[in-house]
Amino acid sequence: MTIGEHVVGRVYVEDMLTLDIYQVMAQYTGPALLFHGTDDPYVPPDYSRRAADILGAELIVVEGAGHGFTGGDMEQVARRSVDFVRDVLSAQSFSAAA
Repeated sequence: MTIGEHVVGRVYVEDMLTLDIYQVMAQYTGPALLFHGTDDPYVPPDYSRRAADILGAELIVVEGAGHGFTGGDMEQVARRSVDFVRDVLSAQSFSAAA
């Protein structure tokens, strides 16, 4: 089966159609940061907003980006991801020291 430009197998499609990803997400209790491109042809922005709500995560919307990030968008996402990981590690180090 082809989804957009990607060829995927039968098992992938079956899992994609039957898995309730939000139910799985609800089991995660750690920190999370989500990014979503406004021009993503595969995943509607509401999916990421719902995921962010479930996870208690920050959602960063990247204007003009698609389903992946390239160029300046990739740099923005990478920088923000590194900052997020540093913040999480710093908070964990502070908690462990207390």
